[in-house]
Amino acid sequence: MNRSEKAIAEIEQVWTFRVTGGRAYTYSIGGPGSPSVLLPCGVRDDILKLYRYWQVILPGSKCYLTPSQNLGDNSDVRPPGPDEVWKGGRIQVTGRNVPPDRLEAVTLTLDGIFFADGGFVGPNRYGLWDKVISRAEAQMQVARIACRGHDDGLPAEQIFSVIQRVVGRAGDRPPVPPPPTPVSSEEYRRFQAASVAWNISINRNSFGDERTIYTLMDSAGAPVPRFYKL
Repeated sequence: MNRSEKAIAEIEQVWTFRVTGGRAYTYSIGGPGSPSVLLPCGVRDDILKLYRYWQVILPGSKCYLTPSQNLGDNSDVRPPGPDEVWKGGRIQVTGRNVPPDRLEAVTLTLDGIFFADGGFVGPNRYGLWDKVISRAEAQMQVARIACRGHDDGLPAEQIFSVIQRVVGRAGDRPPVPPPPTPVSSEEYRRFQAASVAWNISINRNSFGDERTIYTLMDSAGAPVPRFYKL
């Protein structure tokens, strides 16, 4: 239950399962989707309004957390407004399956929580703060490069050349995320930079260079929160 006065946007869940024989499995579930309330680059205002109702836990609302999915919505606090009615499919966050061995105990730890206004609280052993911050930094950096290049009249190919010097060149496959264990901030930065490079490559192949540049420029004006630790 969200007993704070702010909407919760992201939770890093750490599940520890102790099974027969004393063995233990620990899984970390969390981190921002892209886009999300915290990283709304490329999201229309009307869609972002939907996210701010359906992808958060409002003050006073309850969310049932399980290792495989999160259940519940904010209707226990208030129904969605006319412009918050979701017309798509069911929204849920998938996680991991419970180990097949006989369970003796299950422990859930909330390792980090991001509020919708950018505030963060938690020990951050599994790097939720680093995941969000590194993604935001990479997205906003390439957005600023795209804006400067366009304003200076540079051709798209030259703008992408500058961007590649910052985030690298996309590989043949999507980047593999760090393991769900505590890792360094630098590992998250490398992964998020590679993810941005991969997304740019996909957009260039799908929509062309000019449209991709304008998409990146739109991201520069996205309402990214001011991130801070409580």
